[in-house]
Amino acid sequence: MSTIRTKAILAAIVVTCSLAYVILGHAAQVTAFLGQTGLRFLSRLLGLLLAVIAVQFILQGVEETVLCLLHQLHEGRYGVRKASAFFTSPLVLFPF
Repeated sequence: MSTIRTKAILAAIVVTCSLAYVILGHAAQVTAFLGQTGLRFLSRLLGLLLAVIAVQFILQGVEETVLCLLHQLHEGRYGVRKASAFFTSPLVLFPF
């Protein structure tokens, strides 16, 4: 890993920790500023963000698994002599 990349990662960690420290240190003021409605909205928004990230992880795992299986079928593993022409290009199934 290059030193510039290492320094950038360390800088991002320091900035994130500093922001978390300041925000958590002033939690009472943030709560008063946002109010009950703002806190509910922020909670639901962050919950939705977490759900979207979880779905993305699941989709990436399924995609990698299917592509790996299709590749192995195409190479003739699993006792299959030759896969059909449908399996010659796994990117046809997943164009993203």
